[in-house]
Amino acid sequence: MKLKDFEYVDAIARCKTFSRAAEELYISQPALTQAIQRLEQELKLPIFTRNYNCIDLTLAGEIFLEEAREVLKITDRLKQRLSYVENIENKTFYLGVSQFYGTYTMPEIMHYISDHYPGIKINLIEDVSTNLEVLLENNKLDFALMPFPITANSLKYQVLLEEEILLGAHSSRTMPMLETYSSDSSLPHVDLSSVKGPYILLKNGLKFRNMTDQILKDAGVEPEIFFETMNLSTVESFIRQDLGIGFLPSSVPKDPEISYYRFSGKYSSRKYVIAYKEDNYQAKSSLEIVNIIKKALTEKMAQDKAVVK
Repeated sequence: MKLKDFEYVDAIARCKTFSRAAEELYISQPALTQAIQRLEQELKLPIFTRNYNCIDLTLAGEIFLEEAREVLKITDRLKQRLSYVENIENKTFYLGVSQFYGTYTMPEIMHYISDHYPGIKINLIEDVSTNLEVLLENNKLDFALMPFPITANSLKYQVLLEEEILLGAHSSRTMPMLETYSSDSSLPHVDLSSVKGPYILLKNGLKFRNMTDQILKDAGVEPEIFFETMNLSTVESFIRQDLGIGFLPSSVPKDPEISYYRFSGKYSSRKYVIAYKEDNYQAKSSLEIVNIIKKALTEKMAQDKAVVK
């Protein structure tokens, strides 16, 4: 049985005659007839019933066609992915990453690409995610790793992971707990409505600040703000020094001097995505790099979980 047999049966079933199918397949009708006869002999079952005006599938033929079309879909998908691999080898890509995440994710991603795809070259640009969107729109980047949401309509994205938003506090601090949740998770649940601060927050206008403002609003909290910064690393550092509490994404490594707390609400999680411009030819023709980055992040997350355990 050959791949062409699947194509032949599919064409005959659609065209309803051997002659039209032969024309579509660019082979002679006798050659097509011989191929089907050989296939039927191999299967020891008839695939078609030959009527004067048209061709019909037998029950065996219907089963064969259903599976044949699945094989053809898989074959097309395989060819497409292999063409993507061909497109990304020995190429240079401009990859953007939001600043905080770059510290934790890019070493593993670059190491993975270097080990498995040494022909790929990455030029890395770090910036806040709103600026990365502008760079993507202006074709200054091929791809960008950033937290959701994406505001630019011209950008497409694929989800890399979904992360929780956690409240971080120095391990010496006592926090108001929700006992009803404490046994359901490895991390305790905090009663956010009772936590007034002092908070270390990102500056207004940044995506994460917009999200944390909504978290606090939904909890009915008017926060006491101690300090505002452009960088989540600074938030983490201030929490470590017990200068206040703040929100941190769960996907970054845990600091032993910080206690992490879950809380309930609509904005307690968010997606981390890889974005690209819909009409950027290099990005569209090289989407296999998305799968490469997904594999690298999957390995990193597995290693982080092993360390935590």
